[in-house]
Amino acid sequence: MNPLLSATAMKWNEIAYTEETVVALGNFDGVHRGHQQMIKALIEKGKELGLRPVVITFSPHPRQFFCKEHEFSVLSSTRENKMRIEAIGPVQVQSVHFNQEFASLSPTDFALNFLIERLKAKYIFMGPNHKFGKAAQGSFDFLKDLMFTRAVGVEKLKPLMFEGQIISSSRIKESLQQAKIKQANQMLGYLFNYQGVVVRGDGRGRILGFPTANLRLNEPKAIKVGTGVYGAYVQIEGKKWPAVVNIGKTPTFKSQVRKIEAFILDFSKDIYDKTIGIELNCYLRNEKEFDSVEQLVTQIAVDVEQYKKIEQG
Repeated sequence: MNPLLSATAMKWNEIAYTEETVVALGNFDGVHRGHQQMIKALIEKGKELGLRPVVITFSPHPRQFFCKEHEFSVLSSTRENKMRIEAIGPVQVQSVHFNQEFASLSPTDFALNFLIERLKAKYIFMGPNHKFGKAAQGSFDFLKDLMFTRAVGVEKLKPLMFEGQIISSSRIKESLQQAKIKQANQMLGYLFNYQGVVVRGDGRGRILGFPTANLRLNEPKAIKVGTGVYGAYVQIEGKKWPAVVNIGKTPTFKSQVRKIEAFILDFSKDIYDKTIGIELNCYLRNEKEFDSVEQLVTQIAVDVEQYKKIEQG
């Protein structure tokens, strides 16, 4: 299989590039502004040296490999990350299958057998905190010293800051879990979104006069944002519609199941079984239990009007 054409993860020792490359190493979860900065620098260096720019990602995410299942979450799926990277510019995204064999490579073997022999790397970009090799023993300084005599450049980009702290996937996750959606979006450089299929719910929203699209996520490990009501945009077949989205367990109806339900403004088409995206734009209020269904209906109407005003500027 030609790795330059492969969209799926490959074992490290099955990858064989025939032309020299410039390489960016990272997990690129969410492809936030810091990642975007690195990929743009990679593309520019590729143009400067006349070499193919290659972004190396890992599947599954190394932390998912080492952590228990319930302890791990992602900002975006592998497919979404790849699409966001490729949207920045002409790069080759090479996903490496992260397994025990790959995790056991010493930093030296990772650098020489993988980066040099397999990828033909002539210039390497690393993020500010990236580690590699067995037990994450490989560092920027180690790689720079090792590559010096081999005429391979190694560059560590300065971290991108936001409100005095480094932008990172973990920091963005914390913001999302705290329902600080605007802060998260500013670090991402785009609106955080969920992708999924519209499934049938209990039909209660239609009865209340606010029919909702219930989302079943494509990525089961997607980060859980803080519960509450959000202003959002729903992507349907290439078009965006404003929406009010409830994320939580609908306590007024004593539900124990966490749901993502979107009331799409001025929209009435049947979209069951269609794949849609929900981009979270702002946080409107906490989820709360109402004393009556009538109070809930009144509040939803208030939420809709509030978001319409936000939309109008």
